[in-house]
Amino acid sequence: MTKNVLEWVIVLQGEAELVYAEGLSFQLKPGDYQFIPAHQKHRVEFTSNNPPCIWLAIHFNLT
Repeated sequence: MTKNVLEWVIVLQGEAELVYAEGLSFQLKPGDYQFIPAHQKHRVEFTSNNPPCIWLAIHFNLT
């Protein structure tokens, strides 16, 4: 991966929580999205079961 690659995630249904290495966390509900730079350490801490969490992740290069 190059430096200019981004990941864009959006929650379509349910809920999720993203946690970054620095300790920042974001609760995501339907319609919420995040841009995540390449090499940014993060993890999915939680996804809902009822309703099931459905999200879309797109990786793209800015150049």
